[in-house]
Amino acid sequence: MRRIPLPFVMMLLALATLLQAGRPSSSCKDVPPTDPDRPVIVRLLDDGVLKTIDGQFFPEKRVDRYQAAVTFAWLMDRLGLEKRPAATALADVPKDHWAHDAVVRTCPVLDLGIDGRFDGPGLLSRPQLDSACRRLAAAACLTGFEIPPGPGGAVVSRRVLARYLGALLVRHDALIARVLTPMAALQTSVIETADELAALNTAAIQHQEGKSPSPLAKLQQQLRTVEETVSRYRRDLAAMEFCITLRPADGSMVVSPQDRNNLLTLVTEFQEEIEALRKKLRM
Repeated sequence: MRRIPLPFVMMLLALATLLQAGRPSSSCKDVPPTDPDRPVIVRLLDDGVLKTIDGQFFPEKRVDRYQAAVTFAWLMDRLGLEKRPAATALADVPKDHWAHDAVVRTCPVLDLGIDGRFDGPGLLSRPQLDSACRRLAAAACLTGFEIPPGPGGAVVSRRVLARYLGALLVRHDALIARVLTPMAALQTSVIETADELAALNTAAIQHQEGKSPSPLAKLQQQLRTVEETVSRYRRDLAAMEFCITLRPADGSMVVSPQDRNNLLTLVTEFQEEIEALRKKLRM
């Protein structure tokens, strides 16, 4: 039986990771249903971050730094992290290299050597993976990320890489759950509050002119209710602080940090309007 050289297999794995198109890969033949890592591997395969070759995942195959760069570039895009130019020129990755763009994308995550070399064919080490994932978690505000438990080792297999990526995506899922649904509800509620303040302002002017049909005490109570609502908005927005654009897999809603900042600005304007209304209503 003819044996395929190991370097050629490694290149195929890297190229398969780079390509995003293709059929779902959840039918990986060499990761049985009883394998505890299968759920996270299936998710990563179906998301396109990792690929199979002829239905094989090769879970124990070691990962080189080119493969790691392609994988982390995908993840950085998925997390909405800003693209930045490499701080230094890449001494050993020419611009026409197939992995050049991925390497440049991941320079803030994967360290270069002191001589500016990326060492793409070199195997990814566990300390390098630990460092890269911690940096990604910090950059994406993925609080609560922890290094996955399991046996140590100097080098990283595709199985271990999948565990780390899965742990990052779990924190990303938690961030989306913590922000998106409350943000959607908040946006709707803020519109209603703007209408309430406008109506109260009209009523306050009418009261000053002696034309308001509502007693002063009733208007004051309505303003107190709105004031409590606006204070709750500020508390809620403080609890949903995030620093990346959130894009759920189903594409149902996209929320950026600027959306949150816009709501904070609006809440501040509400508070200014409330102060003005307090004077009009003699509170």
